[in-house]
Amino acid sequence: MPRDRWLSDEYIRERLSIASKLARSFRVDEFKVMFFVPVGDERICDLAEELGFNVCRERRELIICVKR
Repeated sequence: MPRDRWLSDEYIRERLSIASKLARSFRVDEFKVMFFVPVGDERICDLAEELGFNVCRERRELIICVKR
């Protein structure tokens, strides 16, 4: 994982684009484990929203929903 914030954001965006091709929804903790992303949940959700994902914040679970 890059130490520079811009590079780490790009790394996460790349992983989110890969996740979007899987066409399923992910809880943020699942996403972090699958793609080895050691960043706070809110940062991942913010970047996911920037990329056009639906981010559902329900029952204290952050879920990244792939838009169809």
